[in-house]
Amino acid sequence: MNAIIGLAHLLVGTNLSLLQHDYLLKIMASSKTLLNVINDILDFSKIEAGKLELSKVPFRLETVFHDLATIIGGTGQNNDVEILFSIPPDLPISLIGDDQRLRQMLINLCGNAIKFTDRGEVCVLVEVVEISDEHALLRFTVRDTGIGMNEEQISRLFSAFNQADSSTTRRYGGTGLGLAICGRLATLMGGTIGVESAPGKGSSFFFTADFGRTPAGYNHDDVFLQCLDALRNLRLLLIDDSQLAIDIISVYAKSFGWQCEATDNFADGLGLINSMAVEGKPFDLVLLDWHLNGLDGPDAISRLGVVSAPPPRTVILTNGFSLSDDLQGLVNTEGVSTLSKPLTPSTLFDAVANVFGRTPRGVANPGYDPSSASMIGARILLVEDNLINQEIASSLLEREGATVVIAGNGIEALECLARADTLFDAVLMDVQMPVMDGYQATRAIRAQPRFASLPIIAMTANAMTGDREKCLEAGMNDHVSTASGMGTNSPAGARIRPAIIWVVSVTCMNRIMIDSGPVPGTRSAGR
Repeated sequence: MNAIIGLAHLLVGTNLSLLQHDYLLKIMASSKTLLNVINDILDFSKIEAGKLELSKVPFRLETVFHDLATIIGGTGQNNDVEILFSIPPDLPISLIGDDQRLRQMLINLCGNAIKFTDRGEVCVLVEVVEISDEHALLRFTVRDTGIGMNEEQISRLFSAFNQADSSTTRRYGGTGLGLAICGRLATLMGGTIGVESAPGKGSSFFFTADFGRTPAGYNHDDVFLQCLDALRNLRLLLIDDSQLAIDIISVYAKSFGWQCEATDNFADGLGLINSMAVEGKPFDLVLLDWHLNGLDGPDAISRLGVVSAPPPRTVILTNGFSLSDDLQGLVNTEGVSTLSKPLTPSTLFDAVANVFGRTPRGVANPGYDPSSASMIGARILLVEDNLINQEIASSLLEREGATVVIAGNGIEALECLARADTLFDAVLMDVQMPVMDGYQATRAIRAQPRFASLPIIAMTANAMTGDREKCLEAGMNDHVSTASGMGTNSPAGARIRPAIIWVVSVTCMNRIMIDSGPVPGTRSAGR
């Protein structure tokens, strides 16, 4: 299935007729749907066989929500459905647990909520149920304003291969495995899962999960704290026609020490700007929802520009990540900034800080943009025994400007590295290969001091607990599972590039750029 999806992705970039292009896109969409079914069946089989174990690794909850926002933002949100995150600013975000499975559950529940909601809101809420120095029991709720369900439909939801009813399956698709898997995962996480719903009144799916806590806390650095202090008492006006969005964003803003006024009406917002300017307390910033009732974005910006002199700086809140031509024109000519919903506390703070010329490192996203990573000039050693995988991976990398050398097994990889005239920026290493596998090859590479810092990333279909740890123990820098297809589990790849491109760009290139210096046997990648 990965081969079908990968080759279809390559074929899209060739010269095709409109009819051929349409057929190919449908092949890709159907293949990804089937791949999701296969993955669900595999997950469910592992759970039923007692073979699925959760990892316990440190992670930051903000990062999980940042990834979630990227993935559901890349699905092409309906302008009639607003997606929101409600994350208490004092929530413990440095946790220990299985962040990948938590992310899987939230993606599944959010995907269902979006699918069954034609208009209104989908909101993800987090609450603390119990907390101590060592543990935090959290409750996650995904609430929508969709079609809802009756009691009889609810009673079948968490059974495998069951959906609300046959008409739902025919209209919306699906296998009925997703919620069954979420129920099993919630149990493995020491929690429970449930739902509250009524026909025509939406649904609220909720689950609890028990996590360990790290002693690091928020671990804010001096740069962030200085930025926080510099922006304290910022005067902010929020104009949004969603009362829920106003409530959530106001809480975020006040947690940073900002003075926040809010209204759901643009005319009232103009009045507030004028009156506060007359009182000598002008707003420093306006957060403006792009889709206000009865008003388009360009008209709103033009009106803001004449209400006061100088007009307050403006940040446009948008649904999704793509910018319309009108909005892109305003960004280019009027100097306005944009911020995609759903927001987290850190994405809001970082965006506002950037408007005022400050660049905090933030708490969720260190500021590295994978979409801007350059592969031009990079030399990649691809170690892979499968001919189709070789073709797909090398073609994807070469499209990004990289030069690729292919080795069919670990012995060939060592021979390539031994050549004095061949210097590599990174190695993509398959794990299971004949002659010499990826683990053996990596250990042999690391045994040579000149390759001690050469980035080596595992590419493998293995996705069981412990596989990543085995790769790291062998000396690899990172691990990406290809079991879920190109880009399906990659936050950036879900909307920008296939997973393989994203991993190399972020993990390899970024690692080389921040390295203490050039490593003998590798080229300095200071680009």
